[in-house]
Amino acid sequence: MRVFTENFGVHGVRKVWRQINREGFAVARCIVERLMRDLRLQGVIRGKPVRATVSNKAAPCSLNHVNRRDCQKFRVR
Repeated sequence: MRVFTENFGVHGVRKVWRQINREGFAVARCIVERLMRDLRLQGVIRGKPVRATVSNKAAPCSLNHVNRRDCQKFRVR
């Protein structure tokens, strides 16, 4: 908890684990993961969030570029 708060709460499991080991405490990373999960501590996630495509329902549908007349014969049975 001390290592996490000294670094302004931005370090994740890996950086907290490495800092604890640098200070001379032999601790397994899975222990640090479990303790951080139990205390509901989470590091900051860098980068932009992934955005799915948001379709415009008011826009007209695109034209049929394939020009298929009978879609039934292309269906796999």
